[in-house]
Amino acid sequence: MPYNVVISGCVEYAVVSLQAAGQALTFYRALGHKPRLFYSMSFDHLGDEIDDDGNPLRQHTSMTAADFAEYLKGFRQVRYTRDLDFDPPVLLAQLFKVFGAYKGQERLIAELHYQGGSEQPVEIRVCTHLLRVTQGLMALEDL
Repeated sequence: MPYNVVISGCVEYAVVSLQAAGQALTFYRALGHKPRLFYSMSFDHLGDEIDDDGNPLRQHTSMTAADFAEYLKGFRQVRYTRDLDFDPPVLLAQLFKVFGAYKGQERLIAELHYQGGSEQPVEIRVCTHLLRVTQGLMALEDL
């Protein structure tokens, strides 16, 4: 059964079609649970988490500056570091990494990409798994 609906680390439902998995997700969400969907051919190894449409979850997702500012309110001791290894010889682009404390441990929150001398990032890439933890869709120990 390749689609596994997981709640709190336990397989609650396993089906062969994405449509049936979607119905199970809807059912468990209506009960107030925070299910996650994995694709796998084996119960021993659940494989990668996928979204409701069956697409693999990427490591990063883009976010607007306003949404990012709101998201940062959930962290303590937020700090920015410049990734000097990323910067090309001419200041055409810069990469800043954003770290913050969540539940007592410092974690990488996002990467900010700047072009030239712009004051606003052209892209804010937020770590998807940490975002899901803050939303209650993934357990902190799964990071």
